[in-house]
Amino acid sequence: MRNVVIFGLLLFIVFLGGCSNKPDNEIILNTSYNGMKSFFPSISRDAIQILKTYEDGANTVAVVQAGDAICELPFIESQDGWINRGINCNGAYVSPEQKIKDEKSKFYQRLRVYANTAYLDGPLISEDNSIQVLGLTVEEENEMIILDHQFLNIKLDSKTEEEWNQQMALYVTDFCTNELRMKAMKEINVNFTDNYQGSDGVPIFYLNLNREVCSEVWEELGM
Repeated sequence: MRNVVIFGLLLFIVFLGGCSNKPDNEIILNTSYNGMKSFFPSISRDAIQILKTYEDGANTVAVVQAGDAICELPFIESQDGWINRGINCNGAYVSPEQKIKDEKSKFYQRLRVYANTAYLDGPLISEDNSIQVLGLTVEEENEMIILDHQFLNIKLDSKTEEEWNQQMALYVTDFCTNELRMKAMKEINVNFTDNYQGSDGVPIFYLNLNREVCSEVWEELGM
């Protein structure tokens, strides 16, 4: 008799476990995605998270979030399954890609303002008077920031090729570990080109620096 009671109790627990008073997560996510697309065309299904469900009269309301947007979807159960009765959203959703694009635009704008004011009195000269920055150009369409430098006391033939290669390696490390540039490359994937010319105006070398190039430096230095 005891075994029969235990077996009956197990059946009761399994039966309860199979019942649900709310739509399953797939139904909620698919319905949320289809509804939220009309508000936020760039949204992806993977961006949606289920926060909770609660009962509201005959409705079961699902609360979901994507970015800063929070939406409520009331469902009602019928013989044919769960039926969604609409969607109500507050807040905004911006895709990760759009966020990066917006941050890049802000970054470029700040640099343009800086470039228009920093060189009013002429080139910026380094503390040791060895190099000057002639100018800064923002090419937003190419996602590139260009800095033009000039050595004040040396020319191309002032150093050997090996010495210039060593100089370039030092500049790459200094550039990649600069806090502001490192943040720009890591967070919004900004690209930089640094041009260097001798005191006579003859080009010596240039550096194309981006997240891919600097990641080797960061890995080596444990940054």
